[in-house]
Amino acid sequence: MIHFKKSFFSFRKRACAFLLCLCMLLGFFPVLTPTAQAVESDYYLDRLVSWGIMRGDQDGNMNPGRSITRAEFVTLLNRTFGYTKTGAQPFRDVNVADWYYDDISAAYTAGYFQGTSNSTASPNSTLTREEAATMLCRNLMLQPLSGENLSFSDGRQASSWSRGYIKAAAEEGILQGYQDGTFRPLRNITRGEVATMLVRVIGTPIQEPGTYSTSVAGNLMVSCSGVTLENMTVTGDLYITGGVGLGYVTLNNVTVYGKIIASGAGESNKGDCSIILKNCTAPEMIVDSPSNQYVTIRTVGNTDTDKVYVRTDAYLEGKSTGQHGFQYIEVDGENGTKLDLAGNIPLNHADGKLFPKPLN
Repeated sequence: MIHFKKSFFSFRKRACAFLLCLCMLLGFFPVLTPTAQAVESDYYLDRLVSWGIMRGDQDGNMNPGRSITRAEFVTLLNRTFGYTKTGAQPFRDVNVADWYYDDISAAYTAGYFQGTSNSTASPNSTLTREEAATMLCRNLMLQPLSGENLSFSDGRQASSWSRGYIKAAAEEGILQGYQDGTFRPLRNITRGEVATMLVRVIGTPIQEPGTYSTSVAGNLMVSCSGVTLENMTVTGDLYITGGVGLGYVTLNNVTVYGKIIASGAGESNKGDCSIILKNCTAPEMIVDSPSNQYVTIRTVGNTDTDKVYVRTDAYLEGKSTGQHGFQYIEVDGENGTKLDLAGNIPLNHADGKLFPKPLN
């Protein structure tokens, strides 16, 4: 089973205790009590249902132990990250009449889905654990790492195209393997495992426009345009996903203890940048889009972003006061990645890296 950063041991204990007390109050003891694993799986499945990301079958069954197909998985990822934009796709095994046609198209347009060949998507094939990890990493903007993966005893069983992503996710602490030290990359992943994976990565989702001011313990994922975050703290990572599209997101007096990952918010918002950081603090920001969308960001007031890694075409504007603003910028994308700068960004440039000039 794939495991992620946060632990839910306390929840499992409370849930199991509640079930036991309920059975005693009803005057009987069940022949088979749910295992802690089943209780945990149900919790994550219920969370995805409440967020509108996962649905049951026609009878309402969630089937946590059933293997998930490639089409089902990309559908869940599209709902998670807010991808709705469709476009032309090259897969001859995906027809307009298929229920998954739009989702395969949206996943391909978003840039994270590449199919099993140049012309096949294999939508009804079951999904392996390495395929799930790879597609998730692409959406989380994790770059594959080179070298042998020592986190899992069966790391060499992973396909060459997945090894770097699995290693990156393991070293980031996003996923772990089984208790015997294996990852089992070629094993089919189940609906319950996918639910666990997505809930722990999402943390708290924002799926509707509006103003939000409640602090978040863990990750926060913004997947739509028209969102303002203000007077709040995020202890994990803040994801501004590609689902924001060419819309806008504003952060006002927000402190992020993890990273800001900016994948969405396009060219402009009524003549202004699409992502505005007002009096915000974050140790690191990654500007990256799987679809190579042009991302525009402005800092205002006492905003401090220690390190910025730009991997896709972007526009950064510094309107912060004094020595506040972008403290270090590195162009970390493919050759030809375009970075436009404006405003108060007193930086030197060397070897693709930008860094502050020394104070006089």
